[in-house]
Amino acid sequence: MSLLQEHVEHRLKQALIEAEPVSGQRIEVVARQGRVTLRGKVHSYREKLSAQTIVAASPDVSSVNNLLEIEAVTLLTDQRLAHTIRRALAEKSGLTSQSILVEAIGGKVTLTGYAATELDRVLSSDITSGVAGVHETENLLFQNPDRAIANEEHCYTILAALKRVIGLEKADLQLGVVDESAQITGIVDQPWKKEVAETTIRRFKILKVANDLIAE
Repeated sequence: MSLLQEHVEHRLKQALIEAEPVSGQRIEVVARQGRVTLRGKVHSYREKLSAQTIVAASPDVSSVNNLLEIEAVTLLTDQRLAHTIRRALAEKSGLTSQSILVEAIGGKVTLTGYAATELDRVLSSDITSGVAGVHETENLLFQNPDRAIANEEHCYTILAALKRVIGLEKADLQLGVVDESAQITGIVDQPWKKEVAETTIRRFKILKVANDLIAE
């Protein structure tokens, strides 16, 4: 291998490592006179395409032979997938994720509620699509900063009340509130805790509760 080819491979590998969509994947890069071959395993077709796009953007690359394999991931139940998405949304700083409801059915996810900005609306889709197990994302969010912030504040009030309930103090809970509807996801260790959580939520003028808590 020439020093030039070695330099190109190193630079492409570094670009893949630094790229958020594929940073945690093991991808082998082989470069020969501008022709690059990618081998290894990724978790989704989206990650496979992202790796190819990143490599193809280099001025030293004339073609990409994408041999990456999509590694099967353990399918999540709809409730667990919704919880994983809610957590991913909540971890994004500045995103009013508590004003979003997440419906997951067989890998298809629908987002409803409010986004504070157009960027937040688009970002919510992007984060959701990047979660393992999501095959399709339908974004029905409305851009309305007043409603988004009001619902988020209401959500935090309800969450604080839930954390004061005996038995739920340390439970892994995620909550979304949209006007008079709410969705709670997470894991509890007793079935009665699921019922108590819903009862607590309804005390806050919530008429409809999607209780996606898993008791195990």
